[in-house]
Amino acid sequence: MRKWRVGTVSMGLSLIFLGVLLMVGQFTDWDPITLTMSWWPFILIVLGVEVLAYIALSKKEKPIVQYDFLSIFFIGVLGMVALGLYLMTSLGLVNEVKGAMNAERVQGPMPSIEESISEDINTIVLEQAYDDLVVETNNARKVHIFGTFTSEFLKQEDLDKNDVASINKVGDKLYIQLLQGPSKEGMHYSRTTFNRTISLPEDVDVEIRGTTGNLKLNAGNITGDWMIDEARNMILNLSKEASVSVKAESYSEQLGWDVEWDKEETIRSGDEKNELFYKEKVFGDGEAVIQLNLVDQFTIKDVGPRS
Repeated sequence: MRKWRVGTVSMGLSLIFLGVLLMVGQFTDWDPITLTMSWWPFILIVLGVEVLAYIALSKKEKPIVQYDFLSIFFIGVLGMVALGLYLMTSLGLVNEVKGAMNAERVQGPMPSIEESISEDINTIVLEQAYDDLVVETNNARKVHIFGTFTSEFLKQEDLDKNDVASINKVGDKLYIQLLQGPSKEGMHYSRTTFNRTISLPEDVDVEIRGTTGNLKLNAGNITGDWMIDEARNMILNLSKEASVSVKAESYSEQLGWDVEWDKEETIRSGDEKNELFYKEKVFGDGEAVIQLNLVDQFTIKDVGPRS
């Protein structure tokens, strides 16, 4: 007659129960991790019942419980795995791992913003997040912001205009704050990126503040003065009819190496290691001014004849 060792039956029943759950999960929408965490208390119940059954059915006056330690060890490992998954879920780590594994990059049009500019607005202050930006000009006296977004956790319907920009009027100035895309914190950090184009009136003064990544300015026939502060890489497109004076400052002497500047000089600061290089070029009558402060790389394209 075979000897009954406590743990053997528990392991068998646990494996059968787990197999049934996983099989049911194949034909339903049940989450495998949820299944794993839901069955592990069953191990303790079955093992406890088996101990009581062994004592009740033993014919000895003082039964000594004999365990199948290999089976109990195996059950313990399964229980610890399930308990570990439970703790990870409580801390939100399971969702982070699942999100990282199932992350899918989504691209689409971002919400567009269009706003008319009243006649009493003389200056537009554009505060830029550190992103790439294309700036156009228009003669309709409107601000229009549009473009595309890329995200691993947001869909197009999850975004609205308030995620793209904030526009406020103060006196004769219009402040436009371009916002960084929503981000997802946690073990798998992800940020929504915007590829924006903004169209601004050509007859209004413009200040672009804040560090900009790659900036492309299609200036058209601007008549207002522009100031651009700290751009990493800038391309300026001018029309043949442009009447613009371009003034640039940089710590790099190679700034605009492919541009035939009309004027170049070195501005020395108190520290000789921090030299500023100033360069200037005039197109047409140079009526409007485009001032570039601390630009790393710069070039001018699509221009007409110099004055």
